[in-house]
Amino acid sequence: MKILIASTEKTGNTWLKLLLAHIYELPATYLLPDFSVAQADSLGDRWIAHQHFLPEPSLLAWAAAKKVRLLTTIRHPASTLVSLYHYCHNYPQSYEHEYEIAHALKTELPTSGKPADDRVTDSELIRILQRRLMCDLCISISWMVSGWSTIVRYEELHSDPIASLGKLTASIHPVSTARIEEAIKQCQLETLREKYATDRGFFRRGSIAEWRTVLPMSVCRRFVEDEPYKSQCSFLGYDLRSELGDQTKCSIEREKGARQPIVMVPILRQLVESIGLKKEPWFPEHLLTWANAPVEADLARGQSKPPLISNLAAFIHRLRPDLQSVFPDIFDANRLGYATWFLRYAHYAYQLDQRFFTPVVLSWLRKETISKTTMG
Repeated sequence: MKILIASTEKTGNTWLKLLLAHIYELPATYLLPDFSVAQADSLGDRWIAHQHFLPEPSLLAWAAAKKVRLLTTIRHPASTLVSLYHYCHNYPQSYEHEYEIAHALKTELPTSGKPADDRVTDSELIRILQRRLMCDLCISISWMVSGWSTIVRYEELHSDPIASLGKLTASIHPVSTARIEEAIKQCQLETLREKYATDRGFFRRGSIAEWRTVLPMSVCRRFVEDEPYKSQCSFLGYDLRSELGDQTKCSIEREKGARQPIVMVPILRQLVESIGLKKEPWFPEHLLTWANAPVEADLARGQSKPPLISNLAAFIHRLRPDLQSVFPDIFDANRLGYATWFLRYAHYAYQLDQRFFTPVVLSWLRKETISKTTMG
């Protein structure tokens, strides 16, 4: 039995892994962030692991050949954001090379190196993490639309673990209710904190409603009103507007008619110059529309499948030999990986407006990214 949990981070991956490891007496092991067939094969025939993999063709082909059971967790985006925020505070060393987050952490962390309390401020850090989450939600979403993975909803696992695990194990290999109950007992939060004493901060709360009391309303409103957050939440099955009730009504007109002009940062000037066009009348609406359109090279190959590879994303790829080396085929084998890089890092690298990323995120929600039929 081989089980791989591939999901967005902070959505319950570790908890589910430990529960199933106990139920099936599987060694919980580790896979490198960059998927390696050689490493995965070296683990043997019985293991369970989790990693934030995308459903890329090489991984799917290997999983099919080796009969690996694929699982994906999803969790309320606001709860995920709170968990990610505190993880950053508790483990700042994990972000030493994530320069945007590292800089915000240095500004925000108190002298003690730990947050003063559980409340979240609408600071530079939470805005960076919310934008990062916008990208990383696409990991679980891409597995959902692919049809390759069994979906496990964190809230159901939290509120009724016996029923949730009973349904899940029935689809993998049925076990007794007593075995499930014993696994739940062994994986309670306090038990895990005692067992992993040197890593207690990792098992913080596991709450499903904490976000309502600790997140500022301005952060919640971005999930409710701003794209692509609101469409992602809806796709995942969460209705924050209903959950927040009257608290959001006062902000419905907040930005109506007040769209900010796009700043012509250097990369946009380079883009305009590369296609031999003057700034006017391409600034701002025409430039935005053209930059967000599917690149012609992708359309010419008959691809044009999610996620979108825009003119701007393709232009940045052409400028960067380092990206070409890591992602040599952005229209097929490396499509998911490059789109994820673009969403996660191009904003900071080039100081780009959010509107250049929203269409890429939304494209993930429209149809299958990699389906079983595509893989044969």
